[in-house]
Amino acid sequence: MTYDAVAALACLDALAAQGCAGGEDAVPAVCGQGRYFNESPAARMFFVGTVALGGACRRNQECAGPDAYCAEVSAGQNSCMPLPHVGEPCSLAGCAGGAYCPRMAPRCRADQVGEGQTCEHDVWCLSDNCVTPGVCGGLACDGP
Repeated sequence: MTYDAVAALACLDALAAQGCAGGEDAVPAVCGQGRYFNESPAARMFFVGTVALGGACRRNQECAGPDAYCAEVSAGQNSCMPLPHVGEPCSLAGCAGGAYCPRMAPRCRADQVGEGQTCEHDVWCLSDNCVTPGVCGGLACDGP
């Protein structure tokens, strides 16, 4: 795995310039998107995986390409594998092409909903913010 300092700086500069304005689109495109930074496309932009599909790995970030993850293929043996696509069974590793994996029905879905729409979990919302009583809120932001 290698580190791309130029991509990281571009994201940080865009975040500083934008602040928290923009609602659901508040994350600059240069930063990618994802619920957890260490597993997000943003992290994949900064930490570039070098292990090809089928190669031995220990972490998702080691796998080359945005739609690959490190999966246990046998006891104690992990390999980089392709993420599942829409309609295929999935796990916490996620789904290819920006789709998401709902916990209650683990098959990749691509139909995240916008602010004010019904949700059961954060991942169902474009804002990644399902608030009580089960409605997608706006993008959570602590600053101006």
